[in-house]
Amino acid sequence: MTGAYIFDLFEDNAQLKDALENREYSLAYEIVNKNPLLKRTYEYKELENIWEKTLSVICSLLEKGESARAKSLFEPFKGVSLKRHIFQSMLKDYVEFEKFKRAVMARKYPLAYSLARNHPVYKESIYYKRMENDFKKSFNKAKELIKLGKSEEAKAALNPFRGVNEKVELIHTLFSEKRLYDLLRNKLEKKEFKDFFSLINRYPFLMDTEEYERAMKYTELIRQKVYETIKKGNYKKAVQYAEMLENFPGLKEEAEDIVKEANNVLQFLFYLAEKKYDKVEKMINTYFYLEELDDYKKFMQNYKKLIRNGEKYAISGNIAKLKKIFSPYFEYKLFTNKVNQLVKRAYLNQILSLFKTKNLKAIVKSIKNYIKLFGFDNEIGDLSKLAKKKGAKLNIDDYEKSMNIPFPELPDKIWEITL
Repeated sequence: MTGAYIFDLFEDNAQLKDALENREYSLAYEIVNKNPLLKRTYEYKELENIWEKTLSVICSLLEKGESARAKSLFEPFKGVSLKRHIFQSMLKDYVEFEKFKRAVMARKYPLAYSLARNHPVYKESIYYKRMENDFKKSFNKAKELIKLGKSEEAKAALNPFRGVNEKVELIHTLFSEKRLYDLLRNKLEKKEFKDFFSLINRYPFLMDTEEYERAMKYTELIRQKVYETIKKGNYKKAVQYAEMLENFPGLKEEAEDIVKEANNVLQFLFYLAEKKYDKVEKMINTYFYLEELDDYKKFMQNYKKLIRNGEKYAISGNIAKLKKIFSPYFEYKLFTNKVNQLVKRAYLNQILSLFKTKNLKAIVKSIKNYIKLFGFDNEIGDLSKLAKKKGAKLNIDDYEKSMNIPFPELPDKIWEITL
């Protein structure tokens, strides 16, 4: 059953690929509808990408009034009911687009805004953007004229927008409460963003002002600065920028997360610099992103280099060298377990080398000392069996872990431990 299922998936995907190559998009969607698993394929993503690009071109053609070309471009998709519905809705919307376009060009803005309200797709057109830019210029000109006491000229500058519902409150406030705009501008110039956005919340129509647009551009600039400084490793500066972001709408939570993360990094780097390795390990286990820091990567490279050197000395049974390189670190848990393993291996290799001397007395004493120091394990068990085969009298059941010698005081040879 499973094999047939996989075969159908591959076969259907091959058909989908052929349909794409032949620009038979209606057929392609039909194949996908029969086998929904194809939506996970690259071919389906390519099909949707073709549709999005086609839709964008169709919008441009309809804006130019070239509906015949738009219909021709849509032809390969006409067999898909959902796409057909979208296209028909667009044709219906764009019936009045020429009327909208003429209204904008003639600056008959009440009519143009009314048409855009009825057909929201018009708001994506260059003509709607042109109309909005005209309002901003006219509005800013009116503000300057009011400052000079030229109210009538200010009204004349905004006359094309009289009767536009979206602009009524904004224009009314300009003449009745001009201090509000001065206050908004003042807060922006002083970068008092908390107060600035408090005004915006109280008077939402102020979102149509140039000041609000400038503030939002500044918001994006600050966000970029935050991540640029983090990337450069300047976490103190990143905290300063992020704390500024807390005053911007919708960014408080993101800013708080950035501040927390940056402060964690600063604390972590302090622990690294001060060689507080237990705290370093604790933070790594809590905040995994710290592993990506260059300072930590460098630390781990040095740590691994130390361990590799230790492994060489463990093989040769050189306890003196192990104590020399690890004494500065042994108190830290990060090193303790690994160093203990290296010490055990070094002592085991020392015991193994004793078998070449045939000194059974030293072998027995070393095995007893090892068990008292580390307890019984498989490795010492194997060496005990080997010692018995060589004639040693040894009963390991009589011994258990009973010694705890500080790392710096460990004897260089396992047989040198005296009880």
